[in-house]
Amino acid sequence: MTRLTTPARTPAAAASAAIAIALIAALAGCGGGTPKPAAVTTPTPAVAVPTYVAADNARKQVTATTCAKHGAKGWELTGKATNTTSSPHGFSIVVDFVTRTGDTVVDTKIVKIKPLAPDASTRWTATGAPGHTGVTCVIRQALAHA
Repeated sequence: MTRLTTPARTPAAAASAAIAIALIAALAGCGGGTPKPAAVTTPTPAVAVPTYVAADNARKQVTATTCAKHGAKGWELTGKATNTTSSPHGFSIVVDFVTRTGDTVVDTKIVKIKPLAPDASTRWTATGAPGHTGVTCVIRQALAHA
């Protein structure tokens, strides 16, 4: 009578077999089915962002109030700018509209505020990223200018 024996399995061989089975199962799910069309995004025109100059940093004088969906226009960031200096100053505020997942900038707008008298304030609004969902609004930079 002939006796069949099976070779001994080592932990390394068992791990290799488990990995091979997992790869085969994963690859089996990759094929077939109907391909989904790629998401279509509308590119936004390039914006000439002002060069950052540390001496002109006005970030403490510019605040954001709310970021909310504003219908077909997209997303709207509202805020307030206050001239805390002793001479008239205006502001250039760069606003990025960013995806909540992935932090991808989908639109950039620049708000220009004419010179304000010392201790004066004004409200401002930036609207962008039409057609996008899941967006948050970020002030990238705020610069003061005469």
